[in-house]
Amino acid sequence: MFNNFGANTGGIFASPTPAKVFSKAPALNTTEIKIIVDNLNRPPFMSNLSLVEFDDKAPLELLELLNRVIGNLDASHLSCDVQRETQDKLQERICGFLKVLGYPSDFNPSFLRDVVNGEKKTIQHLLYWLLTKMPELQRRAYTAKFLVPLQIPDEFLVDEEMQETF
Repeated sequence: MFNNFGANTGGIFASPTPAKVFSKAPALNTTEIKIIVDNLNRPPFMSNLSLVEFDDKAPLELLELLNRVIGNLDASHLSCDVQRETQDKLQERICGFLKVLGYPSDFNPSFLRDVVNGEKKTIQHLLYWLLTKMPELQRRAYTAKFLVPLQIPDEFLVDEEMQETF
């Protein structure tokens, strides 16, 4: 089963292949933006935003909101300062986490640039996707810690038994 964003909603162990993969985030309508604001005004975020205030957010402020939402899924993101983080690290951290969560994008260079630059339409779509799927994504983020393949340094793979195992 897929929602209107092309994301598989068939459960945590459903196929990671979405029905439709985005190259560019679609624009949201007013109702969807209101859903974002309503969710950001509830616990645990308690942002106290109006639609106008949310719409007036600068790119860096949108990135900080995105970081707070992602931090709700994985607390390690809360300690990251979006203002001081390099664009490469920010891209690797946020987009890598979105891939683990199964965000329906092809993660092309244009999309990656839009995320890092806090492009409004892209960040709004990310927030909508994250906030409307929060319970499912919390489970996925928790289990992902145990399912992501280990990165084994090459010097350990010299051993024949290690090569067979990994």
